[in-house]
Amino acid sequence: MNPLCLIDSTTAGSSPADSGWFAAVQSVGIIASLLFTAYATFRNSQLTKVSNSLLITQHHREIWSLYLSHEKKLARVFSENPDLKWKPVTEAEKTFMILIFLHMSAAFKAQKNSSVHSIEGMDLDILEVLSLPIPKQIWTEVKGFQDRDFVDYVESLRPKF
Repeated sequence: MNPLCLIDSTTAGSSPADSGWFAAVQSVGIIASLLFTAYATFRNSQLTKVSNSLLITQHHREIWSLYLSHEKKLARVFSENPDLKWKPVTEAEKTFMILIFLHMSAAFKAQKNSSVHSIEGMDLDILEVLSLPIPKQIWTEVKGFQDRDFVDYVESLRPKF
């Protein structure tokens, strides 16, 4: 027997039971590692969705904190009947609404790509915001600069607002 060889070639594979046992253990090992990998991938996907959902919530909170800290400048944005002829949309109002549209677009993309758990009521949020005069006017002005898929999605809701 060659001292550098770990398996004696004269007896290796001589018994069908020995080679079948090794193949079975090897197959079980391969299947177990594939199942473990699939489970780890699934768990990672779930954790990523939760993390992304928390990030969207954080951005949502930051936008509304901005609104609350500048409420006097932005109060008309959510008014149902602002006098736009007497006082046109201000830059602050436009900038705030662009931030909201970008946030909605990011949430839409994340949901479309299954990067977050389903966002219940997104249609209703968009409809509610765009039913108001100032957001509706700003949307008309800036939608050409937004992501095409998001614009198509919003415009598909248009008959409702």
